Amino acid sequence: ESAFSERYLDIISKDIPRSARVIQLKPSVAKRVAQIIKNAWGWNDDEEAVYGAFRGLKDKVQVSQVALAYKAIDGVSLLDKLRDRLNTKERKIVLDIVSALPKYRTL
Repeated sequence: ESAFSERYLDIISKDIPRSARVIQLKPSVAKRVAQIIKNAWGWNDDEEAVYGAFRGLKDKVQVSQVALAYKAIDGVSLLDKLRDRLNTKERKIVLDIVSALPKYRTL
């Protein structure tokens, strides 16, 4: 769940070699993914759209970037929204997708 922290990159920075350049999403891409997730919530939630959005991310840094963009769009944390909208089984699917991702990638 730490990957959903808006400060994830700061938290893991001690694990990253100083000479490494961490690959990050462009802010517009993070916002687009966050919007896909937000648009999935409705009268009949589209869980598959949520899973697909997370499956498209390459590492936990990107998850954090999307979480930050989501909060800017919706005013609540992405993790809180997942807890609110998804049942336990559905949340586990999302968390399993995220937990399988590497912490970060470098150039």
